[in-house]
Amino acid sequence: MEYKDILNIRNLKTETLIKQAIFEVKENYKNLTIDRTCIIYSNLIKENLQSKHIPVRIISTKDLNYSFEHQFCLVPNDDNISFFLIDLTYGQFKNNKFSKLLSDGYSIIYDDRQFNDYLTIVTQNENHEILYISDVFYSVKKTL
Repeated sequence: MEYKDILNIRNLKTETLIKQAIFEVKENYKNLTIDRTCIIYSNLIKENLQSKHIPVRIISTKDLNYSFEHQFCLVPNDDNISFFLIDLTYGQFKNNKFSKLLSDGYSIIYDDRQFNDYLTIVTQNENHEILYISDVFYSVKKTL
């Protein structure tokens, strides 16, 4: 038995816990809009997931050297290959490329191309360096 299995006594999948966290945050803070609340939502999601012993990082586009600031959460998937990208304010960008992110508040990101497509949308910058999602998750130093 691994350490992460001991923490997850009820043996719930990460995706189930993410769905619960999103539901709880939306239910408790339903008066917030999606415009300019990414910092609030990402911190609420992070706190909720950490209370469930889920490894989560808040990523700020400022930390990735973009001039446009936006925050979202990344969580490693149970498969240790993909990541959950959680952004409850994605709708403000009026882009439906990530339909699950738009409808559910999270999406599974399977490769770096998808991650960079997301960054292009939220930073409104098509000419950015290619970033690797695992590097971003494991090496971004500054998080709020």
